[in-house]
Amino acid sequence: MIINPFIFGSVAPSTYLVDLYSPEGSFSFRKTSSTSTNAIRIRRSSDSAEQDIGFVGDDLDTASMATFVGANSAYLTTWYDQSGNGFNLTQTTATKQPRIVNAGTNETHNGFVCAKYDGINDWLTGGTSFMNLNGLDSMFSTAVVSSTLGNEVIYARSRYASADGRFTMNSSGGVNSVLIQNTLNIKNPIGGSGTGLYNQQWDGANLRIYKNDSLQISNVIAGTCGNLVSRFLVGAYNNAGDTGEQAGFFQSGKIQELNIWKVDKSADRTDINTDINTYYTIY
Repeated sequence: MIINPFIFGSVAPSTYLVDLYSPEGSFSFRKTSSTSTNAIRIRRSSDSAEQDIGFVGDDLDTASMATFVGANSAYLTTWYDQSGNGFNLTQTTATKQPRIVNAGTNETHNGFVCAKYDGINDWLTGGTSFMNLNGLDSMFSTAVVSSTLGNEVIYARSRYASADGRFTMNSSGGVNSVLIQNTLNIKNPIGGSGTGLYNQQWDGANLRIYKNDSLQISNVIAGTCGNLVSRFLVGAYNNAGDTGEQAGFFQSGKIQELNIWKVDKSADRTDINTDINTYYTIY
């Protein structure tokens, strides 16, 4: 059988971030993969019932969420990994779950749904199997940083007061990136607050921090990042024993998306930022 391509046309290339750039983990309130079915799982405050929330087109299915939640509040129990690698971010303790609906009104920023972290004890974790970094690394996150606390963590992968190799981004006095490599501690304040699309990249020799696709910090770092044995947390920082969160290190802002690679994505940085910014209109 001969198929006439002018009748049937051709398959259009994917425009989804995951399909194009293959991150290790992709967490968002928009659809980032052509095969994604659910974005989040939420808990209703009135009876602690839970439900998965998927998409309508490329957007979060806010209609289904409204029907389920009603005039109640809702909290994030699972932020599904859309990369296909299964590294879901979870929180099973109700009092530590970020809020997504407040008394029937969605938590939003710039009109887009987001998770609101209370700055007291909210956080999600990807466990110890996620982000066992031993070399190159790239992290892209869109967050609303309020900078009202001393150490507001966007994400972290290490233990407090430890010498683990680690990547941490917090917002103490703006946004900082911390890389501990054995006993080396490098803290880089970016400054400023409010909405930002933040990139943290390490290519094995240089640690670079970008805000809204503009380079803020560049440090040459000798050697390699040590094995990371701690859990990956969003919105908080591991305590010294890696048994929970460290007091005083929480996020009091809003986070909309986080994409992580185990490889250097410097060559694709602008394209990835454009993909995220086109949807959220951050800068």
